[in-house]
Amino acid sequence: MASIRKRARKDGTPYWSVLWRKDGRQTSISVDSERDAEHIRAWLDLTGRLPDSPAPEDATQTVSQVIEEHIAQLSGVEDRTITGYRALARNHIAPHLGHIPINALTRAHVAQWVRTLGQGASERTKRPLRPKTIRNAHALLSAALSTAHTAGLIPKNPAEGLRLPARDTKSSVLLPRDEFELVLDQFTDLAWRRFFLVLAQTGMRWGEAAALTVADVNRRAGTVSVTKGVKRIDGAHNIVGTPKTQRSNRVISIPPSLMTELLPLLVRPGSAQLFAGLTGTAYSSRPAHHAWTKAVKASGVPTVATMKDLRSSHASWLLEDGVNPKVVQERLGHDRISTTMEIYAHVNRGADAAAAALLDGLGKSQTSGATSALSGDSLAT
Repeated sequence: MASIRKRARKDGTPYWSVLWRKDGRQTSISVDSERDAEHIRAWLDLTGRLPDSPAPEDATQTVSQVIEEHIAQLSGVEDRTITGYRALARNHIAPHLGHIPINALTRAHVAQWVRTLGQGASERTKRPLRPKTIRNAHALLSAALSTAHTAGLIPKNPAEGLRLPARDTKSSVLLPRDEFELVLDQFTDLAWRRFFLVLAQTGMRWGEAAALTVADVNRRAGTVSVTKGVKRIDGAHNIVGTPKTQRSNRVISIPPSLMTELLPLLVRPGSAQLFAGLTGTAYSSRPAHHAWTKAVKASGVPTVATMKDLRSSHASWLLEDGVNPKVVQERLGHDRISTTMEIYAHVNRGADAAAAALLDGLGKSQTSGATSALSGDSLAT
């Protein structure tokens, strides 16, 4: 990546040198203003060559400044979302586009930036970013540019309508029920057994189960209410707050066997956490991930599923048994039925293969008869 150094002439006047490597050799160019140097550096980082034209003289704001102003103006957004936006801007936008004057930013800049992230020039990881992360970073940039356009800072949004990498296609691993039973048998600690039964039999997210209190369990109705979840706060311990989305607020029916498993935990005050001993005051998910991974390895099951995969596995078990996808959507708190249907499509592929297997051999007897007849004709001849 290019760098900038401020220097001084013999008469004391300042100038700025932009340094970069070309064909393995150190190369530099000097300009009289820091703004021009930033413009050249940004262009070099994006394209590997010098810009065809200088930065516009009337530029007053940079891309980074516009993004920060856009984020500061957002309302009705949770603190953790704001933190996430700023991390996206800091790690994936600012190093490449941040110093470009807002009215000098072109569609070519944005397109090259998207390609750069996809090829492995992430400032944070130095590896290609996942399509989802690229799409999120682009969405933030485009929203900020739309705000700038509305304010009259630019004539149009150069990021709008840009073709982006396809969405991630990796699907969840669906753990068969009999294999889950084998994994569950590895837990000699009843606390972990109960915790993973809750995940498997309700489809809750880890953070939702970790935040459950005694008052959330209705013994008479046989339900569990999801009204909160563990949230990650930048620079601090995780805390309990509102669920991930509005639709995540839900009431889930649980089977009598699970209620029986939970009964020893329900003798405490209503505000007591069900699984306080497993999550601790920091609400860390690491012990749960470790416990689950250890049990999967010890069980020897062929399906290597993560703790997160229990949520999709729960949905697949219900869909396999013919439960209406809309019911499964409500149970998991999916915002869109399409999310549930993606699991349904995966389950359906297995059902389709089974259906094909049922028809295996159809017409075989007729084929054998025809073969015998042909053989007889040949002998007769």
